[in-house]
Amino acid sequence: MSQDNFRKFERGDIVMLISGGPDMCVVEVKRTKAVLNIYRYVCEWFNGTDFDRYEFFGSCLTKRVESKCPDCGSQPRDLTTPKG
Repeated sequence: MSQDNFRKFERGDIVMLISGGPDMCVVEVKRTKAVLNIYRYVCEWFNGTDFDRYEFFGSCLTKRVESKCPDCGSQPRDLTTPKG
């Protein structure tokens, strides 16, 4: 059984690709409705100039830190507007 069949991360977890890369916040957890129950994780991150979002299988990710994303709400945070 694939490790993608088990829920590894929760919304707000900070993760990164196993191969390396920026810290990303899990903003949504998706599960297929098929028999396999495969989990996918929608992650968001800032690449230095733009705000990116992509969907990954859990087998591609590792938990980066033991904390939650502080601004993980129902909507993505607008990184182009300074906090204040």
